[in-house]
Amino acid sequence: MKALLGGVCLCAAFAAHAETLEEAWQAALANNQALFAAGLRVEAGAATLEAAQAAAGPALALNADLRRFDRAPQGKVDLSALARVPPLAPLGLPTEARFDLTDRVNTYAGVRATLPLYTGGALDAMAAGARAGQDAARAREDALCQSLKLSVGLVYLDVLRAEALRKVALQQVATLKAYRRDVGNFYREGVVARVDVLGADTALAAAEGRRIEADNALELARAAYNRYLGRAPASQVSVSDPRLEAPELSAARLTARAGNRAELAGLEKLAQVRSEEARAKRADAAPQLAAFAAYDWLDNPNLVRKGAASVGVGLHWQLFDGGLARAQARALEREADALLAERADTERAITLELAQAASQLENAQARFRVADSALAQAAEQLKIQTNRYRNGLATQTDVLAAQTMHFDSQRNAEDARYAWQAASLRLRRAAGLL
Repeated sequence: MKALLGGVCLCAAFAAHAETLEEAWQAALANNQALFAAGLRVEAGAATLEAAQAAAGPALALNADLRRFDRAPQGKVDLSALARVPPLAPLGLPTEARFDLTDRVNTYAGVRATLPLYTGGALDAMAAGARAGQDAARAREDALCQSLKLSVGLVYLDVLRAEALRKVALQQVATLKAYRRDVGNFYREGVVARVDVLGADTALAAAEGRRIEADNALELARAAYNRYLGRAPASQVSVSDPRLEAPELSAARLTARAGNRAELAGLEKLAQVRSEEARAKRADAAPQLAAFAAYDWLDNPNLVRKGAASVGVGLHWQLFDGGLARAQARALEREADALLAERADTERAITLELAQAASQLENAQARFRVADSALAQAAEQLKIQTNRYRNGLATQTDVLAAQTMHFDSQRNAEDARYAWQAASLRLRRAAGLL
């Protein structure tokens, strides 16, 4: 029994916990597959850099060969000169002698260590390109993270807005039910006509319709929120109001932030990757110089020593390739130029996005102040019209109009409050501050 009560208390405590925006962000970041893929690309960039650095170091290779010939390789020696020597002429010596160079089964093994000495800058370009590629992957991950946090923040605010509007709708239904009871009492006392009762019923039915719409909007907002957090659509949702403050950004700081977005850094690093790849490709046409040390062993019965060590320097120089390396390098350079042009266009778009976000925030703040003032005025007007109606100085139309205006003002105030917080989030995202 105690265990059951403990479980009930634990579930109640969990249900009572209101998830903060920071907790929602952490849950979304942990469950987003696109962000997970971006993290894998960062790890891939680190492995690519490790490979580029390893290419500049020594390499050790082991070779072995077991071969069976259809017949043993032979060598021959010209003996015709001996036949012309007077003392040997009567002997009738053959003009040549043949002998096996090795057995039909031949075994070879060797180990070789190499160290690149000069590659025309290819190794440096590979390492620089790998570092730039890793930086580009990190920038993409950062941009995805900020975009995801913005999306989660907006659906988080959508849930709060839907909850607030549902409360307004429920309050409107409760108020109109009380008003309907008052009108019914007045009608039974003969104070008002039946048309007032019908008007109250119509207004109450309309309020019930708005309440149903508010319930549906809240259900959809919670489902969208659960989707971003990797949960079932029908999972319970409880969130707390973050009460976001607007970031303190002057016009000069807004302009400066435009050049600091992760998207711009990512495009710039991708352009550097292509430039370094072009440099590495041009290096293919340069001489390649490497030092080596080797030990070779050949199982040949005719050899006095079957193994031999050696050191040396090797040179490889592709003198002509039909212009292949140069053409490939030009293609990569054009890709780098295209990425830089895309970066410039993106920077202009970000500058516009920042200006629009700042303007929207200013507009939302002004709208919130106006809506708050209008709500106070509508509440006062409703109070006055209700008192006048009870004293026979106002019609039902006046009261219902005042109630409609009051509830519209409540909805506008709630909508403006969360629109202001959403605008604050958008400005933070535009400035790269999420």
